[in-house]
Amino acid sequence: MTEEQFPGTVASVRRALERAFVEEDPRDAAWRGRVGNARMSVRVDVAPDPADAAQAMVVASSEVLPVPKFTGPLAAAVLLEHDGFVLGRLRHDGSALVAEQTILGGHTLSQEETTVAVWTVGWLSANEGARLHMRVGGMDPGEPRVPDVDVRRGAEERVSVVRERASRWLEAQGFVDDPVWGLHGAAGSTRVFVSAMHHLERSSVLVVAAPVLIDVDLSDELALAACAIAAEGTVGRFAYTEPRRELWFEHAILADDLQEVELMHAVRAVAETADAVDERLAAAHGGRRYLDRA
Repeated sequence: MTEEQFPGTVASVRRALERAFVEEDPRDAAWRGRVGNARMSVRVDVAPDPADAAQAMVVASSEVLPVPKFTGPLAAAVLLEHDGFVLGRLRHDGSALVAEQTILGGHTLSQEETTVAVWTVGWLSANEGARLHMRVGGMDPGEPRVPDVDVRRGAEERVSVVRERASRWLEAQGFVDDPVWGLHGAAGSTRVFVSAMHHLERSSVLVVAAPVLIDVDLSDELALAACAIAAEGTVGRFAYTEPRRELWFEHAILADDLQEVELMHAVRAVAETADAVDERLAAAHGGRRYLDRA
């Protein structure tokens, strides 16, 4: 926790969560508590953005499985599970597999954003363990699980408003809004796609995604390499789309109180990572870059 460096962000986190969940002794975290019907333990940390030490990042995390050694089959299961995620990611921290979601701190941070991120992480930690065990054991866990919540009235209208706002900012940065492909813009050897969708009762999410490899089989070695790259930063997850044999890098942000700086932070992080690693991963594990699709 860096309360001395980001006291305002730490205070905002605590205000947002103090009445929403059952608090525990935070110890070395900014906040810690029990979340959801399963009462999963979730911690929230505030730390500098590795790319900009003056910018606060808020990271909600919760243990999914104790895993001393991160194996190739488990890494492959993680990438397959990510393909069904809306918010959050899975990461191996050296001793366990954790669910986490990173959001931008500072003046862009809203109470609703913090609460939804923490709830989602708690839900993932309660539900992903069994699915991962099935995948590692060679079984199909079925369609991605979704939270059993009642969608509030006006959800689709809120998604439309978020998409319109994002479109205005992105088109100023050279993105185009295609009737088939949606919002997308060039990023070196790849392309960034931005889509809006509903999440939980009344929240909206923007998923920022870029194809890294196409026509590639998911090997254990590729899965471990991709997970290691993602673990180097706090933003982004790799997802493998099995029917299309594609590897993507993506990050989802809550968009109910969307700020331009937050969207551009996600776009920049996804674009830079995908553009930087696609050639290396293709050389080592096969497949083609998005640039080579023709």
